[in-house]
Amino acid sequence: MESRFGPSGHQHVRRAALGLILVICSIQIVRIGSADFRDGPVIGDQATHVMQAISIASEGNLSFDSGDVERFAELKWGAPQGLFYQQYEHGYAFAKPYGYSLYAAPLVKVFGPVRGMALANALLVTVLLAAVTAILRHGFEPLVSVFVAAVFTFTTAAYMYGYVQQADLFLAVIAVALTLLAVRYHASERVPYLVAAAVVLGFAMSDKPQFFGVFAPLILVLAWKSDRRRTLLAYLGGAFIASFVVAIVPYLFYSDFEAWNPYSGIRFYSPGGDVPFDSTAATDAVLTAGDQFFSVSYWKDALGDDLATSVESAGYALYGRHTGMLPFYPLAALLILGALYRRRWDPNSVAVVFGIAAYIAFYSLFFPLNYYGGGQSLGSRYLLQIIPLVVALPVFARFPAQFLAKLAGAGALLGLLFLGSHHRSPSNAFTFLSRTSVTQQLFPFEYDRTGELIFACGTWDRTAIIQNGSNLCHEIAGVTVLRTEG
Repeated sequence: MESRFGPSGHQHVRRAALGLILVICSIQIVRIGSADFRDGPVIGDQATHVMQAISIASEGNLSFDSGDVERFAELKWGAPQGLFYQQYEHGYAFAKPYGYSLYAAPLVKVFGPVRGMALANALLVTVLLAAVTAILRHGFEPLVSVFVAAVFTFTTAAYMYGYVQQADLFLAVIAVALTLLAVRYHASERVPYLVAAAVVLGFAMSDKPQFFGVFAPLILVLAWKSDRRRTLLAYLGGAFIASFVVAIVPYLFYSDFEAWNPYSGIRFYSPGGDVPFDSTAATDAVLTAGDQFFSVSYWKDALGDDLATSVESAGYALYGRHTGMLPFYPLAALLILGALYRRRWDPNSVAVVFGIAAYIAFYSLFFPLNYYGGGQSLGSRYLLQIIPLVVALPVFARFPAQFLAKLAGAGALLGLLFLGSHHRSPSNAFTFLSRTSVTQQLFPFEYDRTGELIFACGTWDRTAIIQNGSNLCHEIAGVTVLRTEG
């Protein structure tokens, strides 16, 4: 459809520009699809997600046994460092959300683990690009929509997650699907769109409970405008509950019905990759009790802690050198600022900004030293998971096309300036987190008020960490380096 807001121009020039953008995007997607994740170290949660995907592809279950270890060893990638698993009545099971691994499993079965995981990530990046474009097409013509989508995807840290086997890009695609369904309901008032959003949200909550606080406000605001709001809310509630109940069944089964998600029970964490089978006893595995984070006492204690640290962490979430929205997702920051500048605060826009602000506030209040996703996180991986919601703002707030294009141009420039060192080698950006550009170094380093480090700066030699214990990093002449205390 032709937008009411799109600028006019020579069609052949516009088509050439559109074609050039698509070619550049396609090259990046092909690079991701042809990547070999074994070129990088086993870091973050990759071992669990890859092993889990192989298990689903090979055996069709989430149980963790010696066969999974043998198949992982065939990759010749090294030990499954950073592995999470749990014990239940029939043995062991993986203790990470299954959504990403379940999605990738069919491609792993057909193409093998290395190529299958790469193609799965390439498809996620493609869907993210296409869905952002589809959202913007509800207010803008094709060239503007594709340009903004390309900037959003390929000048930020988003596409760099295509090179690693983390679940964050998968969750970002769930977020963009929720956003697209909400925008389509807003444009058409067709109930199936909003019901589908409730179904997706039910599954998302089983994987990432915080999604409810981010997306439920927008869904409820849209539903409240309906003349049949009570009936619609009943449909939405039923769809959400049914989807959620079905989604948590695997978690209940593999925890002997003691945990409804992989974070709410007792888990083993093996930093060195030791496993509890045969001669490879889990000598380094430690128990982690995730159920504490779902208790009222934890929330009370967290709220009673130093609020100044939480405020400081919220600031870092916006402009921190290694974790901030502005250096890693500059277009998202500009879209929010653009909405503030235009002051067209319809209920939908308010719900979008409220959801994002509530998400940042939640992590800053209750996890002030881990508001961004833990030690191995390129930017804030938690923010990546929900940041596609911001793309709805230009549609809801009715940005003029020229205004949006200028914001996207500025976002592209800032993205290339801030993340230039990572854009030059995106395949290992997730590994070399301490690699910063000159402009990125203008942002504050993430220390808390006691001088302790919040961000671990990504020197992840797992052997060194195990041997040396507490590893911290700091600045020497503007360069981030590793420091071992004691």
